[in-house]
Amino acid sequence: MPRERDVLKKGQAEEEWELLRLLLQKEGLSSKDLELTSPESREWLPLSWAQKRLWFLDRLQAGSDFYNVVLACELHGDLNVPALERSLRDIIRRHGALRTVFVVRDGEPMQRVEHSVEFGLPLLDLSHQTGAADPRKQAHEIIKQEVSKPFDLGKAPLLHGVLIRLGEREHILALSIHHIVVDEWSMGIVQ
Repeated sequence: MPRERDVLKKGQAEEEWELLRLLLQKEGLSSKDLELTSPESREWLPLSWAQKRLWFLDRLQAGSDFYNVVLACELHGDLNVPALERSLRDIIRRHGALRTVFVVRDGEPMQRVEHSVEFGLPLLDLSHQTGAADPRKQAHEIIKQEVSKPFDLGKAPLLHGVLIRLGEREHILALSIHHIVVDEWSMGIVQ
């Protein structure tokens, strides 16, 4: 049985919606004008000011890795590599920012969310290395190379990475994402 407070809240919400409808009608608008549409339903979108700045700097310093945001973590224990790769693909599929491309149209930088993109996570197995080379030092060098690869803002995804196997139950995952599509707050999605 609904509590009195819940019934009152429902009635209040209905009154507020009716008030909003009347105010919109007075302005010659309807509630349909308030509907939010996904960026994926539009073809080309302008860049935010922050994106314009990063796009301009990318053009100015083509091939630079300065705006690559890096995430590297050690994974200990059993690892289902195909499941990890599927998970990263799912993150890319769910978050349009990672499928966004940035191009110039009619003299202006614009962005578009691609419907789908290809993503693969290379696995480098250092677990059977013999000789003097320390696998961790090798992994560190591989990660430095991987995360310093520049992005082409016209091609999605703006995320790439590598998985390095050091032992049967020891891996390092390194991801690089261009700052134009991720910031400190949104890194929590990947982490």
